[in-house]
Amino acid sequence: MKNQQGFTLTELVLAMVVVGIIFTATIPKILNIYDKQQEKNEVALAISLTLNRLEEIVSQRVEECPVSHNVTVNNLHLPPNTLTTLPSLSVAIGTTEKMMNNVSLSFVLPTETKARYLQTVLNTGDKWIVRNGNQLTITQPITLLNSILKRVNYNVITGCYE
Repeated sequence: MKNQQGFTLTELVLAMVVVGIIFTATIPKILNIYDKQQEKNEVALAISLTLNRLEEIVSQRVEECPVSHNVTVNNLHLPPNTLTTLPSLSVAIGTTEKMMNNVSLSFVLPTETKARYLQTVLNTGDKWIVRNGNQLTITQPITLLNSILKRVNYNVITGCYE
């Protein structure tokens, strides 16, 4: 009788088949998780960039005292990939009486499921995220922006923020 060392060819083939089945079953799930994380990162980066540009515009408007206080996406000079990541993007400066109190951005996602998922994963204490179907609106209070903007009054006579 021979002493058998190692595995037989049949055992090795069977082990490879089992590993292959497990690998085939898990790879799509891993790729799906990676795709969702990548999408979340792209949207989070686009949102952050847009909010930063809004902050810059608000600071500029306060310093320059322009006639118009309207802000559009075109004023922000965002890179094209941001506009692709945040379809139908619109921005606004929120006011209460004579006080600027927030900046916000709204965009539409392809599906309500994606909007719901992003609302969940992007929700933080420093921003308000509201979902209406597949549209997300993210509002950031001005008190979280540059400290010189914490209390900015609008003077209706001069048309300037003071």
